[in-house]
Amino acid sequence: MDDNTIGYWSNRFFYSRKQFTAAFSFADPFSNGCNNHNPFDNQGKNFCWRFNLKTLTLLHSIRIAIEMVLFWLFLNKVMPQLMTFEGRNFDLTSGITAPLIYYFGFVKGKIGAKAMLAWNFICLAILLFTVSNAILSAPTPLQQFAFEQPTTAVFYFPFVWLPGIVVPLVIFSHLISIRLLIKEIKQRDIAQTSLLMKQVA
Repeated sequence: MDDNTIGYWSNRFFYSRKQFTAAFSFADPFSNGCNNHNPFDNQGKNFCWRFNLKTLTLLHSIRIAIEMVLFWLFLNKVMPQLMTFEGRNFDLTSGITAPLIYYFGFVKGKIGAKAMLAWNFICLAILLFTVSNAILSAPTPLQQFAFEQPTTAVFYFPFVWLPGIVVPLVIFSHLISIRLLIKEIKQRDIAQTSLLMKQVA
């Protein structure tokens, strides 16, 4: 590797590191609130139960706007096509179905907790697949594809907020939703079991 190449990567990552620092500083109040609560102790559980499942579900609608931004970045040649809905990014499906899950799950009551739990798992898997593609298409030693047009936009402001804030927030909302839904399913199962025992007795 020649000196010019070393200088290129040094400047790129030095600049991006400052961008990431700014992004995480912006998210510091949120991250501190989460880090101060261990999800496995009683205080952490109480922190999780404070979240509203309806709000967490609607939050995923933001993924529609994010996909539009990613497509715009692709048109401006700072994002590979595989990171858009024309490529390997299926995250638009999560954003589109979020209002439907909210409407039929909470307004109409036609979708149960188990179906919403499955939806959260599927959307979380889609997001993790998209993130893995982003990592493997970024201009780093880990890059495996998209060499013609790597994922470079996330190294610059304000798009650094995508991996710095938006992705962690969406993952966090899925994990909390999953926990809330599992709790709800367990409570219903216990209630049904108790009712059945009373009927048998």
